[in-house]
Amino acid sequence: MKQILPCFIVAAGWLLVGCSTPEPSSVQAPTLDTTTATASADGLQLTIHLPKATFAPGDKFPVKIVATNKTPRGIRIKAGTGAPYYIYLLQYKNAGWKQIKTYPSAAAIVTREWVISPHKTRTFAPVLTVEPDWPMYENLRLGVNLNGREDVAPFLNIEVLNKTKDPKH
Repeated sequence: MKQILPCFIVAAGWLLVGCSTPEPSSVQAPTLDTTTATASADGLQLTIHLPKATFAPGDKFPVKIVATNKTPRGIRIKAGTGAPYYIYLLQYKNAGWKQIKTYPSAAAIVTREWVISPHKTRTFAPVLTVEPDWPMYENLRLGVNLNGREDVAPFLNIEVLNKTKDPKH
């Protein structure tokens, strides 16, 4: 009985100290990154990064595409004729996502496979322009894949809004 009381006091003190509220400066709300997405398969990691998620017709913006080999061996990209990567715009229609645009439309010719060396990265930085026929005020998807590796295809949700400002602001 004499041993139970000291153990109880130690346990109660430990609980009180361990349950203290954190300092306000250490509490931060989690942030959701809506401008970067990554997909991977078989050691190949492909990342797409945009400067923002909302655009207006005529906006020019960079699309950063980063292909990373996470393995100790080279990864062969068996590209067919076309560009080394494709960017595609999807719109939700009839209960499914439909591809409505593909970039580059005039592809640089790739006539043979290429390799991403072990633990190396290859970066592409094309610039897209929001064309007047991109659907407005809809959730769209902008995705990428490497030519020959359609199985690794990250995408981001974007929206196109009108350039005119609300007169109240």
